[in-house]
Amino acid sequence: MADYDNQTGSFNDKSITNNGDLVTVLATVIQIIQDFTTQNPDAFVYIEGNTPIKQRLYNRIVNRSLSNIETLHSVSGILPNGDKEAFALNVDYIAIILEPKY
Repeated sequence: MADYDNQTGSFNDKSITNNGDLVTVLATVIQIIQDFTTQNPDAFVYIEGNTPIKQRLYNRIVNRSLSNIETLHSVSGILPNGDKEAFALNVDYIAIILEPKY
């Protein structure tokens, strides 16, 4: 996720605007992931924050929504040592992988 900078004409994925649209943006991203994995059942979605703060945010979002996400996707977490495991609540993952359950 990034903000568009009108002055430079580019996107800044490190900005923090706190403009109150997080829920709307995340709902859109979730719908896109569902559409993408429905159309591409052999694909997976890799989610990694470009800063530790953003990764913690993504981990928290998955923690809160895990039961809903797992109805359509297998969810894995990547540990700091690079190992992949089934996503567990309240673990600090460096990345998240969603694979469709089709």
